[in-house]
Amino acid sequence: MNLVDSDLCTFCEEVESLEHLFFHCKISQDFWNSVFLWLNELHFEIDALNEIDIKLGCTSKSQFWTLLNHIIITGKQIIFHNRQRKTTPLLCHLTAKLEYIDRIEKHTAFVNNRLDFHREKYSGSHY
Repeated sequence: MNLVDSDLCTFCEEVESLEHLFFHCKISQDFWNSVFLWLNELHFEIDALNEIDIKLGCTSKSQFWTLLNHIIITGKQIIFHNRQRKTTPLLCHLTAKLEYIDRIEKHTAFVNNRLDFHREKYSGSHY
């Protein structure tokens, strides 16, 4: 489980909690800012990616809400895995993971004759 002797954040040396790790740490904030800018480049047309969105997910504020929630969950996985590795989470880590998941989901959708659902989820994305 990789327990540590310290309660300090792996990224910034402040006291770590779940909220700190995923939302308040400067490194995590930089990661989420890069995700937000990337989403805007992809024309997701969201006003913000705030702490509530990251904690609870987005409701149907956007036509891409299913994919957006998928991206947020994967982003939290990236932060956690990078914490375990003691490396900085980067947007390129997120996009690589999303491409990997997309390939698996596309294959599964093909096998189960559900490619329409897969296309609908990923419509408009170009990561």
